[in-house]
Amino acid sequence: MRYVMMDTNIFIDMIIDRKHNVSGKLVESFIKLLDFDEIKLIVPAIVVHETNKHLEEQLAEVGKKIKTAINSLEDIYGINGYEIDGLEIKEYKSNSRKQLTELYTKYESNKADYLRGIKATIKKIFEHPNSIIVEDTEQLRSLCLQRRIYKRAPFHYEKKESYADGLIVETLVHLLDYITLEESDTITFVTGNTSDFSKRNQKKELHEDICEDLKKTGLDEKVKYITSFGELIGVELKQEVNNANLKEEFEKEMQEQEEMDMEQLYAEVEDLERESVGLTALGSFESEFLESFYESQFVEQLKELFERINNCFSELEDIEYFYTEELQDHVCSVEAEEIAEFIEKWNDLMGDLDETPVFNDISGIREIIDWIEQKANSNDYSDVNTSLPDSIEYGDNITIYGLEKEEYRLTMDELYLSCGNGDIDWLNMAVWCAGEKCATGNIEITYGFVDFDDDGGIGESCDEDISYQTSGIIECIEEIAEDFEKYVNKESGIVDKIKDAFGI
Repeated sequence: MRYVMMDTNIFIDMIIDRKHNVSGKLVESFIKLLDFDEIKLIVPAIVVHETNKHLEEQLAEVGKKIKTAINSLEDIYGINGYEIDGLEIKEYKSNSRKQLTELYTKYESNKADYLRGIKATIKKIFEHPNSIIVEDTEQLRSLCLQRRIYKRAPFHYEKKESYADGLIVETLVHLLDYITLEESDTITFVTGNTSDFSKRNQKKELHEDICEDLKKTGLDEKVKYITSFGELIGVELKQEVNNANLKEEFEKEMQEQEEMDMEQLYAEVEDLERESVGLTALGSFESEFLESFYESQFVEQLKELFERINNCFSELEDIEYFYTEELQDHVCSVEAEEIAEFIEKWNDLMGDLDETPVFNDISGIREIIDWIEQKANSNDYSDVNTSLPDSIEYGDNITIYGLEKEEYRLTMDELYLSCGNGDIDWLNMAVWCAGEKCATGNIEITYGFVDFDDDGGIGESCDEDISYQTSGIIECIEEIAEDFEKYVNKESGIVDKIKDAFGI
């Protein structure tokens, strides 16, 4: 009997076609292999839990990708007076937007049905008579914890905290505790998570820590390791497919899968070539970009400006409190016989501040209280005082309020990188106010490339680069911060003079 054990990511890829290589028909045929008793599926309980947990959020990603495609159309522009192959750029954008909008509308209106459908499919697989659910046991959890303590794969690198992967490994290693295997039985373990389960530079081979543990339990000769659902069906289960009379049904899908596998192989070779000359592998470019973004001068400048604005809001809270509580209490505590002296001192101070003097009687006290209330209101930013973040994630849309309580919004393009040799991507950003762009900027990503001649020498090449054209963004937000600081300094000076004059 052929036993198959699949990681959570494989089940997700079966249902949500994230890698563009699994058709609905292929999934149906896989279920038929279970129906014909050609395979038995081993499913750790944690995989059932994780798969069901992530289905809805992965379905939501489908909608986000469509929205990203719609928004990206705005970045396409042409040359005035020219056409490309008889098609105006504006016409192309209009038609594409219409089609994508229709697609998004269909997605939104049928989203609930899609979710019910994919949940039904995955339930059918998990509850199939030939699916064996291996429940979490105290022993498995204990072994998983031990594995983490000793930093054995998949806990072999820093900050790896996924107990789910650890439980999957321990289930595989101790499978004989849960099922009985005949001498001829084999186990095929499938995962696309090569960073956790594979050798460091050999993605097609199981990590040596796991191999050692399998040898201890006598399963090292029975376990076959593969890294894609397509390889499982097209190569590993080829005989089972034939036995179930599904050859023709799979033929087309396998051809497409082979093409995808070849593309992946070319990509891996391309990445090795890039790394050999010091370029970043395209497969890891996005993560490398994000790391550099968080450490960039642009982000540091934003955080510094946000801190300055937050400090201004904090000082304005103190100023508003002074007027509403301290000064008002002081004025209200003035005795009748002290009014004339108090108002005289008040008017002297107001003269220095270019403020209107008040009458030297009880009506003057009412005028002073009115003035205090006006000052308190003008320094009350509680309705817009939303603390700006001290850390920034790429793609954050951040609202900033100006001195007049006007709303500014910092927006960034969604992270959608082409990651192609010789390509250039631009990630646009802008500061908006009242529906108009106040400032724009972008991050220009040059991926670089290298060509090798027939002798293996380096031919044409171009270095990679990440360039920030964001001075306009920084200047715009800095102007907001400076306006606040000038105002706060002025108002703080007034408060200090009042405190000195009246000993508050």
